[in-house]
Amino acid sequence: MKIDVENLNGHYKKLSVEVPSEIVLGRLESHFREIQKEITLKGFRKGKAPIDMVKAAYGASETPRATQKIIEEYLRKALEEKALNPVASPEVNISTFIENAPLKFTATFENMPTIELSDYQSFTPVVKSMEISNDEIENSLKNVQRQMTKLEKAEADAALAEGLVAKCDYTGTEAGAPLPEATAIGAFVEPGAKQFVAGFEENAIGLKAGDKKTFEVKFPNPDSEEAAAVGHLAGKTVTFELTVHEIFKKVVPELSDDLAKQAGPFKDLAELKDRVKTEIELQKKEAEKRENQEKAVDFLIEKNPIDTPETMINQQVQNLAIEAGMQLQQMGLDEKAIEERLKEWSDEMTSRANKQVRASLILGAIAKKESLKVEDEDIRAELTRMANNMRKNPQDIVKDMQERNLIPGFVRQVLELKTLDWLISKRN
Repeated sequence: MKIDVENLNGHYKKLSVEVPSEIVLGRLESHFREIQKEITLKGFRKGKAPIDMVKAAYGASETPRATQKIIEEYLRKALEEKALNPVASPEVNISTFIENAPLKFTATFENMPTIELSDYQSFTPVVKSMEISNDEIENSLKNVQRQMTKLEKAEADAALAEGLVAKCDYTGTEAGAPLPEATAIGAFVEPGAKQFVAGFEENAIGLKAGDKKTFEVKFPNPDSEEAAAVGHLAGKTVTFELTVHEIFKKVVPELSDDLAKQAGPFKDLAELKDRVKTEIELQKKEAEKRENQEKAVDFLIEKNPIDTPETMINQQVQNLAIEAGMQLQQMGLDEKAIEERLKEWSDEMTSRANKQVRASLILGAIAKKESLKVEDEDIRAELTRMANNMRKNPQDIVKDMQERNLIPGFVRQVLELKTLDWLISKRN
């Protein structure tokens, strides 16, 4: 076998392969001998037809199939011999097949770059205090109270104000175009709760059951801290049509042993406080972990500059677009609106994809250098975490990933998370 490697732009390679004619002839002969055993031609018993007649009858359809098998085998051997690792399936071009001549083909692909690690050992994680204040406990208990709050119908002429809640329908439009993501039926609006964009709840104050109101709300500017919470609506002026159906007053239960018993399997308020304290501590630890993971990724990318493969970035952009499109579809947007939103987010998704691919390559290189492996317990732990967040059975998640061929990506993700945890914990 003759192999020639040509370097193209970036990480792209062109592999030229020549398989000797004797090998090709031998493989074709073996292929047709196998067919001969299974077929019946007119005038001959099964498996007894002359090989020349078999080739004449099946050559047009079977020769390409046999040739393809040869190409797949020798492409794999050529890649192994030259230590090449395509990012995606190579584009194969075959020279005209000539009987009794060598089989020549080329394979063009983007090769996985070799990652030369510069620095990953000097990362210093953030260590935050795990001390829990009385105020934090009290705020969490107030959240329990809010969750246990009941709504009772207010007086017939009650006007919406702080302390009251309105059941409403509202539709949002921009320049007359409907915004499904700014539309809801049977929503509860509570002045002062800050559950809606600034200006929305304020416009609902004073309305009574049966009232309707049209008003405009300017969403936060795209460069503001609040922009992330409103997504692509940032900077837009939205016209809302609000209809109030009912006004309710809130009945907040007192903090007591009875409340604790209603909130869960707690014998008294003291036991509920202990659980609240434990959950706050877990939340603090999880927040610290997420912050360190983000800081570690930024550190690795800064200290280990690499030229990311174009193919990998494009594939990740496509993955992000599919994920975003599904979310927009669930929000009620039609195909045209989804397409427009994805165009708006194109630059942002490309930037995110670039960062994610860089991080993945660097973490993979660290895992290889430090001999980090994915164990069964790592898989179980991540599946349990995902199942809890998604409120699904782990078995259902695995089945879904198998159907969508996502298992390899999931295992890689687990390894990357394990590598990040290793990097963070080794410095504590």
